[in-house]
Amino acid sequence: MITLRPVNPAKDAPALHAVFGDEQQCRYLLRPAFKSIAQTQAQLETYGRDSALSIRLCERLGFRYEGTLRNQWHTHLGVRDTDMMSLIEEDPRPWRPTT
Repeated sequence: MITLRPVNPAKDAPALHAVFGDEQQCRYLLRPAFKSIAQTQAQLETYGRDSALSIRLCERLGFRYEGTLRNQWHTHLGVRDTDMMSLIEEDPRPWRPTT
């Protein structure tokens, strides 16, 4: 199961900067920690576009949209929805050659 939710860069950036702005937390990432909330927000705006692309990629790989769990989880950013996608054994695997 893949769980995705929309990103709200303006609202999420200050809280997420606590992680993305911390050198120790970012030590294993391919890029250094962000110096400012503005840099974190700019990256989140990219993630927002990537989220839609990720959903389309999952669909191309055979995953099916199962539904949305509204107000499913509470975070420091507020109440969030969860979009559910699945790939079960019987579903076609477009990336596998047919035999």
